[in-house]
Amino acid sequence: MRGPEMITPLGICLMTARSSGLKFLELQVNERKIRLLDMHQKMDVLGALVACGIEKKKLYGKIGRALCVEINGRLEAIKGGVGTPARIKVNNKPAFFDTEVKNGDHIGFEEAIDGKDARAKMRAVTGELNLEFEVNGGKVLYAPVIKMNGFEVDLDTELKDRACIEYETTATVFDVLKAAQIDTTNLEEREIVVRVNKEPRILSQANFSLIVNGKRASLNQKIGDSSVIEFSADKPAFFRIKDVIEPPAPPKEITVMLNGAEHTMQYAKPRIFMNGNKVGLDEFIIDGAEILSLKGENVPPTVSEVLKFLSMNPEEQRGKMLKIVVNGEPGGFTTQLAEGADVSIAFIER
Repeated sequence: MRGPEMITPLGICLMTARSSGLKFLELQVNERKIRLLDMHQKMDVLGALVACGIEKKKLYGKIGRALCVEINGRLEAIKGGVGTPARIKVNNKPAFFDTEVKNGDHIGFEEAIDGKDARAKMRAVTGELNLEFEVNGGKVLYAPVIKMNGFEVDLDTELKDRACIEYETTATVFDVLKAAQIDTTNLEEREIVVRVNKEPRILSQANFSLIVNGKRASLNQKIGDSSVIEFSADKPAFFRIKDVIEPPAPPKEITVMLNGAEHTMQYAKPRIFMNGNKVGLDEFIIDGAEILSLKGENVPPTVSEVLKFLSMNPEEQRGKMLKIVVNGEPGGFTTQLAEGADVSIAFIER
């Protein structure tokens, strides 16, 4: 042999020459006795366990697999359990992997325990999911539908890794009424289409009255937690003009004097028409109605409008000439009147 191949045999020869022979450490791991070549180096517990063939995966407990789910588009993870490392004793005393061992030592070894894979039920990621409503003064709890991978499940369902979970944070009025044990069998509503000031509107008419948070509502309307519902099956709900048009502001008023008497007059009043006919705010709306709201014009009243306050007998005034004076000046039927105007109207002989 030549070169590097001589190093190992030469080393063995030198060790043999300097000692009475190879030395071994005799150790005991649990009930198994082992002999390890003494290399005149420090021997610790870890080296002894590995030397006797114990796999490293038995020394350190792994963390359990996490559970990952998607909830309404949001990712959430539940961690797996933490593993328990191996328990070690040297000569019945607690020890660690780096504890030094000597010839004749006894190593007590208990394998590491892996952490458990994550497991959880639906309520762990959704909570109890009870929506609370007030129906006719009473409290009602409603549990929305939960779906996992497209199938309906409940709060006690075991989660599946990488599952897609969906649930609503709102409820329809119809579902809440059923949860309140209200008979919904004969409830009917229909939609009508109208135009309000040339804008199309869809309205729901029903054989019941339904108010949610102070406003009219339909059975299919979605409502959020803490909503207040007022329901009556005995009061059919039909829309009136005032439900689609804000009540107009009252017209401006002025005070005028007519022949020494004080009278209150108004500017042009706002008007509302349905299908061309003038209507009031309490008029019921019909399907296909064309509703038009006209604001009052900012035009002051005229002398012709003050004539209604004039007390006279038309027969007695036949053949006489009408004389109109406004604030001391001659006036006519179309003369506009301002606040405090003084109007004098008289019939004189021709």
